[in-house]
Amino acid sequence: MLASPQMRGGGNGIFAALTILLAAALLAGEGRFFWVGAGAVLAAAAALAVALPRPTLSPAGVVSGALFCAFALWVAASVLWSAAPDRSWDFLNRMLVYLAFLALGLFVGPRLERRYEEVLAALLGLLVGWALVEKVFALDDGRRARLNEPIGYWNALALLAASAVPLALRLARRLPAVLLVYGSVVAIVLTQSRGGLLLAALAGAGWLALERGRYEPAFRLAVAVPPALAVGGFGLTLDGVSVDQQPHSERFADGLWLGLALLLGAALVAGLAQLDVPEPSRRTALRGALAIVVPVVIVAVAVVGARAAMNFSEPVTPEGPGRVFEGSSNNRAQWWQEAAHGFADNPLAGNGAGAFQVTHRRYRESNVEVREPHSLPLQLLSETGFVGFALFAGAVVAAALAVRRERALSFVVGLFALGVLFDIHWDFTAAGAVAFATLGVLLSHGDRPGGRAPLWAAGVLTLALAALYSLGAPWLADRRLDDAYAAIARGDLVTAADEAQRANSLDPVSVEPLFALGFVEDAQGQFDRARDYYAQATEVQPESREAWFLLGKLEFDVQRYADAYGRFNRMYALDPHGPHVAWVKKARCKINPTGC
Repeated sequence: MLASPQMRGGGNGIFAALTILLAAALLAGEGRFFWVGAGAVLAAAAALAVALPRPTLSPAGVVSGALFCAFALWVAASVLWSAAPDRSWDFLNRMLVYLAFLALGLFVGPRLERRYEEVLAALLGLLVGWALVEKVFALDDGRRARLNEPIGYWNALALLAASAVPLALRLARRLPAVLLVYGSVVAIVLTQSRGGLLLAALAGAGWLALERGRYEPAFRLAVAVPPALAVGGFGLTLDGVSVDQQPHSERFADGLWLGLALLLGAALVAGLAQLDVPEPSRRTALRGALAIVVPVVIVAVAVVGARAAMNFSEPVTPEGPGRVFEGSSNNRAQWWQEAAHGFADNPLAGNGAGAFQVTHRRYRESNVEVREPHSLPLQLLSETGFVGFALFAGAVVAAALAVRRERALSFVVGLFALGVLFDIHWDFTAAGAVAFATLGVLLSHGDRPGGRAPLWAAGVLTLALAALYSLGAPWLADRRLDDAYAAIARGDLVTAADEAQRANSLDPVSVEPLFALGFVEDAQGQFDRARDYYAQATEVQPESREAWFLLGKLEFDVQRYADAYGRFNRMYALDPHGPHVAWVKKARCKINPTGC
């Protein structure tokens, strides 16, 4: 049956909005989370509220969507008992944004699926291209040599580049496909991401294992991957490309050499892509290539796996190109143990979504500090308890049963699912938006006519307004807090206090506005009022290390050493390896100088 003009027009409009939002998520960086998230919420609300054709879901798809929504409600409820309620609010907002992208993907559905694949491949190609341009022309800040912009995190960039591989193997035209694989592999090598290399290898190998007509994808990989590895490896030999904190002149000079290598490699790949191998020779070449590649891959996996098994518990992987051959977990083994401790502390409800940092500080054995354990399942167990984990896991299982088996898009979602097992991809809008929008496309099984439903539309718009408020209040509070500290810097304490009060009213579960207010009162010599604000911070977040330290420091400065010692002891209990633990000894020595 032909689609009606309303169906085509509505679907095309939503598709265009989703394309713009995905482009913004991929290229704008995490600093634009509010704008990308607000746009996604508004677009999803408009699609759901108006009388457009509605996506149809299988029963498992309905269950998946319902469980994702229930998980979001559980995250919202966790603000009430969270050890870090402001972080729980942030986690809720991220989940709301991902649900909005999921809803938009539902409206794309199978009718526009092929276009979505092509557009997503183009967007990921644009991301990879812009990342390489930034490295070639030294447009990044140079503090970290590992390729990470515009995402802001090398492993998340590597995940997205790996996601481009199956999309490239699905493209109809060979030339753009091989260039996309080539650029993606170069980018992954320059990120120095072991996880990214693993995911890209799994994508390529998995595609060959599942594809009946293996010659064309094998040819594309054979043409693109070796030059990409060579160019990426060449880039890692240049100090201006692979060493942190190099001067701009060296980064720019070495970046130009990398750019020349990129162009030569791309020319080689484009030339090889034009080869037309006769059919009998194709089969022979494919068998020969597999006879060589498969044993090499098996040996490489065995060696890397054995090294990882022996060295996984080693805390730190040395920075530098050689890190890709290391088997260390880079502190993950310790963080995962800390998450297990957090789960044991509160196995049913958890310690609050996003609150792992509090658990980490209590149980860590070094001064390395993180906010997540680098494993989403363990993070959910620690933060949202068995209830939250069960809701999220149930949604994932139901989604796996409900999705249509479109291989390229399934690989995109699958790579994200694998990636969050061992890294923090969940915290990057670019990765999460792509994964949830793609999941929405796969969950939709078609369209059904939409009708006018005023009550439904009113309910959707009410929820959208609530979501916008949830996104906007912490964001505006951060803006007001920035203004407060700017006013402090110029000595305008009255304005600083006003801005901090506004920030506190917008985000009452955050302690940061209270810290600013305490600083302002202390600067004006108002000890009692400053103490009240810092004490209020300890009530809002009793497990905030900073709140107890600032309260103790205020009392120490006015020689109330016994009170300060009590505050510092509380701080020490929350973080025995924190940067301020020396203050415990300072206060004790003031109370009993003979014991020091």
